[in-house]
Amino acid sequence: AQLLETLILNTFHIEILSVSKAILSILHAGDISCIDFSARRTHGIDASLHVARASYIAGFKATSNVLAGKLFGIPVTGTMAHSFVEIFSDEETAFKTYAETYPDNTILLIDTYNTLEGARKVVKLKDYFKEKGIKLKGVRIDSGDLEKLSIEVRKILNKGSLKNTGIFLSSGIDERVILKLKEKEIPVDGFGIGTKLGVSVDQPYLDIAYKLVEYEGKPKAKLSPGKKFYPGAKDLYRIYKNAQPEYDWLCLKGEEPPVEKENAKSLLILAYKDTQKLYTEDLNKIRNRLKHQLNEILPKLNYSPKTYKKFKIKISSKLKQLLKQIV
Repeated sequence: AQLLETLILNTFHIEILSVSKAILSILHAGDISCIDFSARRTHGIDASLHVARASYIAGFKATSNVLAGKLFGIPVTGTMAHSFVEIFSDEETAFKTYAETYPDNTILLIDTYNTLEGARKVVKLKDYFKEKGIKLKGVRIDSGDLEKLSIEVRKILNKGSLKNTGIFLSSGIDERVILKLKEKEIPVDGFGIGTKLGVSVDQPYLDIAYKLVEYEGKPKAKLSPGKKFYPGAKDLYRIYKNAQPEYDWLCLKGEEPPVEKENAKSLLILAYKDTQKLYTEDLNKIRNRLKHQLNEILPKLNYSPKTYKKFKIKISSKLKQLLKQIV
């Protein structure tokens, strides 16, 4: 078990951190799509794969990380780069070339030189796109005052009979920015979320630990100040009342839940034993399970983007007593 400590902590840490950060964006965005754009700023390529996987589990629609798409089956998407626009003699030619290359999913980056002028050029090219059978899905804004620019670009597109062309925002996006834009009802159809997700900017680490709790059938515990933990092998149950989750109950392995069996759900699954893998789960199944659990718990917390309660975790009396005996 000790040989696996660093591997397990490293893997669990980045996945839990990333999925937690991504969930906040999903909750704030509502029905607006979120895309993982984090690969360029994560702490290494391996980290970018974990973030792409975790954000998809959280509910992100897709990732720009092509390798993550290949390894995990995550939908891959993206838009054009500023460097692509720059290599052409003019912006309109860049837009035409990109649209002809990706005619079924064209999202044009309009802020390389002047965002509003870029939007006007898109309107100018609408008949060209129609003649070529190009589906203009949207435009992306990646700099400047996203709030003001979104409003002005929406006006330009609407006036140019492109009301169904979406506006996709990136650049410094996270749940706080999303909340601000949503509160002001800024016109936006998608978010590209990168740096602040990839490095979990406001909470860059979790103080998780991997501890020995039992050895040769005997309970063990660390008693260091500030790092005391409960000994013994454990079970974890979610307790329900009237089909609604009330709290999670941590207990010694083999303890019976404090309620009728139909009102207690075990949250632990034995995945490995000795050298045998006993359980695997499809990524989409994990994603759906998380969505179900969020839908189940959030009403209990009276969740809103600014206020919420903590979900209760209760400790069994036997587990508390065992710790006292060791101390």
